[in-house]
Amino acid sequence: MPPTGSLYEKVGFVLTGRFNGIDHTKIRKVKLSGNSYSLEVCTWIANSFLSKCTNLQVLDLSDIFTTRPRETLPPSLKILMDSVRGRGVRELYLSHNAFGPDGVESFQEFLSTC
Repeated sequence: MPPTGSLYEKVGFVLTGRFNGIDHTKIRKVKLSGNSYSLEVCTWIANSFLSKCTNLQVLDLSDIFTTRPRETLPPSLKILMDSVRGRGVRELYLSHNAFGPDGVESFQEFLSTC
């Protein structure tokens, strides 16, 4: 996973290289916390990584939107949540994110399938 304290604006080798050669079916826990991800990067993580983690049980998304404009949080969070919906995630960490009411709606569908 990416080291903490990083700001990811664009998808590039610095990010994608950390995910090369991974057997997605063996992944049980993903910790993305402590970094800041743009909508573009969240889309890549959701489509190219999380959607392939078929045995995921724990997802830590705490403190991942630091310094991001508030209006980018709902679509970023929704795409991440949609990528793991119906997968049997047992633990979801979302602390230290200033979602507001719009952000909460982004993971409402995910929670309704739990």
